[in-house]
Amino acid sequence: MRAPEVTVDFHADPDAKLYAHQAAAYFGCSRQRIARWVSLGKLAAVDHDWRGVPRYRYADLLEAERATRRHPNSRRLCHAL
Repeated sequence: MRAPEVTVDFHADPDAKLYAHQAAAYFGCSRQRIARWVSLGKLAAVDHDWRGVPRYRYADLLEAERATRRHPNSRRLCHAL
């Protein structure tokens, strides 16, 4: 059973919590990229649902994505601001 799709206005609620697949869809990257940000220490889960699946704060995801885009070796285009 998959979590409901994202229906939150993130600019109005930077504390919105997203699952990795929701964040990946929003930012135009893969779930593996989200996991990579976690392993590099650029992102941390703010809580876990009843199954133990991590959720991430939108503002933290946005900062990790921007840091990736700003890196000199980045090939990412600006997808979400």
